[in-house]
Amino acid sequence: MQGLLFAAYLLFYVATKHCFVDGNKRLAWACMTFVLLNFGLTVTATDDEAEAFCIQIAKGEIKETGEVMVWLYPRLVSLI
Repeated sequence: MQGLLFAAYLLFYVATKHCFVDGNKRLAWACMTFVLLNFGLTVTATDDEAEAFCIQIAKGEIKETGEVMVWLYPRLVSLI
């Protein structure tokens, strides 16, 4: 569960804080999936679902990390 919390926070932070001029949402998704992979997990979502989700976060429609976890949890699949 700690891995999910860390991955969700990382996705939320990078997507909302605009660390870079371009590519924040892509980098946020990549960082999140990298963390989850280290815990033996992956996310089952289409490219369109992932893009729409990251855009919602970046636009401020998703306001808390908890909301990110709620979206991610049912889409997690164990790789082990």
